[in-house]
Amino acid sequence: GSITSNMTFFKPILYLLLIAISGRTDAKRASHWDETAALQLAVTGMEPPLHHQSEVFSYPLPEYLEVLNNSDPCFRELQKSAEKYALNVVPGQGGILDYQIVENTEPVLLHRVWGGPAKRCGYWWTLEDALAIAPNKRLTLAGFMEAMGVCPEWNNGTFLEICRVPHWKFVVGQGNSATCQWGNTLFPPAALLQVNGDVCSQSSSCTTCNLHTEFDKCWARIRNSLT
Repeated sequence: GSITSNMTFFKPILYLLLIAISGRTDAKRASHWDETAALQLAVTGMEPPLHHQSEVFSYPLPEYLEVLNNSDPCFRELQKSAEKYALNVVPGQGGILDYQIVENTEPVLLHRVWGGPAKRCGYWWTLEDALAIAPNKRLTLAGFMEAMGVCPEWNNGTFLEICRVPHWKFVVGQGNSATCQWGNTLFPPAALLQVNGDVCSQSSSCTTCNLHTEFDKCWARIRNSLT
């Protein structure tokens, strides 16, 4: 009994420490999910319910994603790829804090910001989630770049690529913070899950939008991507 009560007492503290380790120490930039989950855990000792009991750093996966069974022929190679190229728990170094290997059960639109050193068909994308990028439905170019976790020295963010993927097995995770060359740190929203993989080869169609000259048009495409 005393061991259980002690664990219940320390669990909220451990959860908050995990948030701090992830780099989300600025309350203004911490995700709504981080804040509400930590609050619920501290008050009730219970974490919020998760979709199909699968989680990405205690964040529920969208309904259109299912966790891939580890007996699937693709699982082992995707796991190796995630561990080698995507996973990075050190704050400020980009990548993803954790990962799930999933497949989409319906067509999905994936987004990529690119330009300069970053090419159109790179390996870092995000799931569609306009409210995660701009909860108040208002967005600036600077805010968009920060939400995507894009540092200008390795990606000048000229273009937005939106690709439709009918069916695919891939790696998804929560974005780690990224510290840029001038010392500023970007904190991708917890709800904007990131995808690592060769999206272009799996796409049935893609469209390109210029964020510098057509920002309003690009933002409209993001807002309307689910309709």
